[in-house]
Amino acid sequence: MKKNFFYLMVIFITVIGCAFFFNFGCGQTQNGSGTNVWIWEEHPELGSGTVEFTEIPIDTQYWDEFTPLGHIMPPQHPIPTSAGGFQFNQLLMTSEPQDVRSPAKGVITKIRLSNNTSAGFSSEDYAFTIYHTNDFVTFFDHLSNVDPKILSKLSSPLVVGENSVYVTIEAGDVIAKTGIDIAGLGWYLYDRTLPSKYIDKSLYGPYSIYSVFPLDYFRSDLKDYLYKFVKRTKDPRGGRFDFDVDGTIQGNWIVEGSDPVNKDFWNPWLSFCFDMYDPDYRRISIGNTLIQTIGETYGKLTCPISGPDFTSVTPTSGIATYKLRMAEDGQEFFGRTIDPTIFYTLIVKMIDTRKIKVELFKGDVSDPSFTSKALIFTR
Repeated sequence: MKKNFFYLMVIFITVIGCAFFFNFGCGQTQNGSGTNVWIWEEHPELGSGTVEFTEIPIDTQYWDEFTPLGHIMPPQHPIPTSAGGFQFNQLLMTSEPQDVRSPAKGVITKIRLSNNTSAGFSSEDYAFTIYHTNDFVTFFDHLSNVDPKILSKLSSPLVVGENSVYVTIEAGDVIAKTGIDIAGLGWYLYDRTLPSKYIDKSLYGPYSIYSVFPLDYFRSDLKDYLYKFVKRTKDPRGGRFDFDVDGTIQGNWIVEGSDPVNKDFWNPWLSFCFDMYDPDYRRISIGNTLIQTIGETYGKLTCPISGPDFTSVTPTSGIATYKLRMAEDGQEFFGRTIDPTIFYTLIVKMIDTRKIKVELFKGDVSDPSFTSKALIFTR
């Protein structure tokens, strides 16, 4: 099995059929208490604002990178994701699961239980929602073996799905173990005190519009130490996931009339964005709906080798043409060999500031023009 954290982050999506937990909701309530999991909770006793993290969730001997925000991997991650994460090293991958601790005091309010059935085996896979304050929330994805002290405080056994709980914890308390046959731990962190940079916030559910980079909230000495594990060197060091620039094509788009929050999930997306490790390199991420117009099934991450800057394509600039090679996160940054083949040609025209016309073609097409297969995208 390929031990890559981001390739395995999608296990939970496969199990319950929902994309991007806390990025996109499923328009439903589920389990235990029947509580709606797609709204911000309010716990008056927790107060507001942010807190300072004082505990590293996993011993540093077991991981060798903290990944920046902005990972892209269609079809499950067709737009830059809002999570950073611990990339486990060989020591952890060849040993037993290790403790995962809370970075600060708070309340565990949700525990999601899924069945991980990848690679021919089955194991229980957990995710924890921790409210540090009413504005500041940790979501840990892909854990195993909930700590007995946590289990002892639950009013009923955990069931498959989303379980509403209320368990107070202190900084450094062990909550679970690292995942089984999972190469990392995803950490989504939400700070509701900051504004969102997305143009249409309704496309993303209630949480991810407030995503932030976890390392920025650690005590200063720990922050300096932890940033040594971040390989990205350009500002912002913690990466970026929200590239929208109004009046231009830069950023995220959905097929007109689609509903990515409640039913369409990852299918309708198209993103004009940048690499997570080196933002000097452009990316065009193609979702399932667009690529199916040329007879392919699953979306692709591509690298444009020609075409204007994304912010220079405006309602008055006419049709822009991009020749596209295949891409993956960090290929230029890590010096990976890049296939020179032009797999696709894409043309785009801004109809107005919030609407574009797009068509995708196979291969290197000279002088392409729109046909009946073109799609309209909005935001």
